[in-house]
Amino acid sequence: MPHIRRVIVEEVLTRALEKKQVTYLRKQIIPEYIGYNLANDRIKDIYDILTDDSIQQQPFWQKFRESTARRNRIMHKRHIANQQEAEESLEATNALIAYLDQN
Repeated sequence: MPHIRRVIVEEVLTRALEKKQVTYLRKQIIPEYIGYNLANDRIKDIYDILTDDSIQQQPFWQKFRESTARRNRIMHKRHIANQQEAEESLEATNALIAYLDQN
């Protein structure tokens, strides 16, 4: 799911850059080393500015942030998610993807 999420966020930001007619600033606005994770405050702020949307106001946002923190614990601290955590992460990611896909 992280790869799908990255692709959708990248597409949304690309469309927003095109709409604002500032695609030439892409590398300055979103350096490759930062990526497209909306849980990163810088990327979220860029998203908010380019799309005129406050995604953090959406009902799924807190669960998405919790899912991202969980993912980091799994990857960096060897946390093993239980079924409920896995289902919550899947639900949060699906909600984020559905929201981005409609915008």
